Amino acid sequence: MQSQSNFIEKNLGADERIKIRTECLVAHAPSVRVTRAGFGELEFHPRGHAYLFNNKNKFLTLKGPGIVYIDM
Repeated sequence: MQSQSNFIEKNLGADERIKIRTECLVAHAPSVRVTRAGFGELEFHPRGHAYLFNNKNKFLTLKGPGIVYIDM
């Protein structure tokens, strides 16, 4: 992965949650559950499909276990 800024690697424990802005999510392990208020759980696509977001709710909740990469 390459970016103009630094990534943070966060290893979430079982049932540990963090809330981040949609544009900051770079990648996550398949075991991490991604939810968005009003949309429920977002499905992970192992073939590299991206999530598409609109401007309404700008935050995601990530629930472990698993590794998450966040763009600062």
